Amino acid sequence: MSKFKNDEWDIMDMLKWVLHGVQDAVQVITINQMYAPMFFNGTEVERLFSQLTHLRSLILDEVFSRTTHKEAGLHLLQCLIRLPQLHDLVLSNNDLAAKDLEALEPAWKHLPVLQSLDLSGNDFSLDAAFSMAIALRSLTALTFLSLSRSCHFGRFNHFGLDGPGDNNPINPINIPVLSSALSGLSQLRTLDMSYSSIDVPSWCAALAGAINNLTALQRLNLVNLHLSLDADIFYPAVLSGLTGLQHLNMSGFAEPIGSFYTNTEGFASVFGTLTSLRYLDLSDSNGQGSLIESPHFVLSLQALTRLEHLNLGWCLFYGSDEFINEFQLEKDFYYTALEGMRFNLRSLDVSGHTWLDREYATDFSNALKCFKHTLQHLNLSYCLQHLPLESIIIIATALRGLERLQSINLSCNSISASSMGVLGLSLGYLITLRALNLSINEDLLSEDGASHISAALTKLTGLTFLGMSVVSGLSAGVQQLRVLTPSLAALTKLECLDLD
Repeated sequence: MSKFKNDEWDIMDMLKWVLHGVQDAVQVITINQMYAPMFFNGTEVERLFSQLTHLRSLILDEVFSRTTHKEAGLHLLQCLIRLPQLHDLVLSNNDLAAKDLEALEPAWKHLPVLQSLDLSGNDFSLDAAFSMAIALRSLTALTFLSLSRSCHFGRFNHFGLDGPGDNNPINPINIPVLSSALSGLSQLRTLDMSYSSIDVPSWCAALAGAINNLTALQRLNLVNLHLSLDADIFYPAVLSGLTGLQHLNMSGFAEPIGSFYTNTEGFASVFGTLTSLRYLDLSDSNGQGSLIESPHFVLSLQALTRLEHLNLGWCLFYGSDEFINEFQLEKDFYYTALEGMRFNLRSLDVSGHTWLDREYATDFSNALKCFKHTLQHLNLSYCLQHLPLESIIIIATALRGLERLQSINLSCNSISASSMGVLGLSLGYLITLRALNLSINEDLLSEDGASHISAALTKLTGLTFLGMSVVSGLSAGVQQLRVLTPSLAALTKLECLDLD
């Protein structure tokens, strides 16, 4: 149900009409983007939800807002206490706050078998921590918990720890209480804390200890987690001992301002213990440079032999208008670090790691040869722009052997016509390719570039995506367009052509 207006429908009448005669058979109810007040009649709500005896999943996304529902928690309470059999509950993007969690406190004990709880996209500040702890202590069967974009635990609503207590009657012990409740979820398999913020070091430490106790955890999402504790203290404290972890996303993490890694060896050694990892994302960060530059990190990756997805992309430091410096991996990084993954690695993203000379190209090409039978997705954006033609040839030769490659990103590489000549020949061998991105290569269509691209495209008939935006000559070069047109016409499976 989506976007029903209050003057067109009475929400409860609509629900009763939709569910009439099938109440005891319905297993999933999804309501989203309901921009009208609902659940006003308590008696009707109780009667309706009491009849949903087999309902396993209730998904309410963007249903409540503070403008239309002053007491969202109370409305939800009427529903939830009638659903003891519920397994999955989604309350995402509902503008819920501390008072709503407090109103829901009696509901949690009525959900003894709830396994999945999604509270993402709400607005829980520090005063919500205690009520959240009450919920977690009751929901001991949880295997999935998402608090993404919801937890913003600042310092007493922006007053300092010593700020005026009359305006901020919040007990700082709330965070340790919440951390203790979180650590008690012994069956939790997935935890999403992405886009959260915690502004007091002791609270960060308490959270780290809580997550570390979740020994059954398999998936951990810490994307853009903002902390006031040094990363090389927080993350090792979180990850050490989570040997069953299979999916770890730390994309976009940043050190506190003015803080630097002081123990890269200890941090890197923790990664070496996560031998069950299949997915690792450390991309888009201004905090991990010193970690990945460390030779200790290279050694730790060697232990991750089960890894299927590795994203180290865009480890750059940004200025206001341009890159302050281009990040460089250790020489001999690729083959040394990746050779052990040769049997499983399917996706590799090293975008933004500028290669400067033949040694980088040789090392990377040797690594690629290890992935001949496994690699399906490769991102080399912003990697090749400083390499001489002889190094491009080395990489192009290795690319042609990737017999299962489905996508490759070569954007932002200043690829010239001569470079395209050698790359195009290799691309023509990749008959399994479905996505090719050549965007933002300003010199690509100069001289004979168009003919080289056309020759490759005639062999890549399985392409569904082709990116050629911001390519010099594409808008002005009539001759180049004439050369490209027949090969583009032959791409009968193409779903997206990006020329923006």
